Amino acid sequence: MEQLKVVLALMGFSTGTCLILGVLTGHFHWTCLLGGGFLYFISYVLWPSKKRGKRETESATMDVLEEIIEFPIDVISWFLRGLGRLFRYMLSNKGDGGDIDF
Repeated sequence: MEQLKVVLALMGFSTGTCLILGVLTGHFHWTCLLGGGFLYFISYVLWPSKKRGKRETESATMDVLEEIIEFPIDVISWFLRGLGRLFRYMLSNKGDGGDIDF
């Protein structure tokens, strides 16, 4: 079952990468961009991650593939956490808060 999840996750990741690269190099289509993002998310969910305790086997290849598949979701989560910290700092009552002027 683990091998089936790995194959499906790799297929979804490679298809999502092709869709997003097609958006970047060709004509812009929202469906391709959203489809690529959705496939990245599905690949992240399907992947038997060692960090999340779903994989017990030791393999350097699987570890590298895990880092590659989880990278896009990690970048998005780091970005959203940074925005959350920024807004939390700006809206806090400590000191003068923060200020963004337009």
